[in-house]
Amino acid sequence: VLLCITKAWASGTRRQKDRLHRFAFGSFLLGTNGRSFFSFLPGRDVSRRSPLWDLPLGSPEEPYVVEGGVFRRRFTGGWVFVNPKGGGREIELERSMRTPSGRLVRSVRLAPHSAAFLLSP
Repeated sequence: VLLCITKAWASGTRRQKDRLHRFAFGSFLLGTNGRSFFSFLPGRDVSRRSPLWDLPLGSPEEPYVVEGGVFRRRFTGGWVFVNPKGGGREIELERSMRTPSGRLVRSVRLAPHSAAFLLSP
């Protein structure tokens, strides 16, 4: 069992902290077994529940794999991709997937040090 708390108490814009939150949560999902807990503190105040934590990803179907420097893990309800490298990556998908905002995509662009969450359509 793991309790992961990511603190972003340094100065930064909301956009920068949201990006860090996605990267930390995506990285957490690469290794969690469903019995661990994640929290993100964007400031010194109390943590707020994030919509990311309620994505219907389901259960992990396999351990993470690394291809072209990008980590990915398949879940029963979608995929998590994490790019820990300094350069951007373009991922071509085998089929259409849905972004958390509901848009259908056939590829996803990962900025440096970022994560993407894709859901089954």
